[in-house]
Amino acid sequence: MTEPEQGNITRHKLDMEAYQTYKCKDHVARMLMLSSIRNDIMLYFERHRSTQVVWDAVKIMYGETFTIRFR
Repeated sequence: MTEPEQGNITRHKLDMEAYQTYKCKDHVARMLMLSSIRNDIMLYFERHRSTQVVWDAVKIMYGETFTIRFR
């Protein structure tokens, strides 16, 4: 999602509100995803700015299937 352009003041306020909500949720999801992986691997992925980009990079690096081990 990209930042909304300036336009009608009422519409722009609504768009900015939706954008800020999206950015906040994306940030939380990205941090949750990054905090669930080992630090050495996390350092590689933390440079990506959105959750979708991190997810795509993980899929490229490790493939579509993941083995999950619970401690």
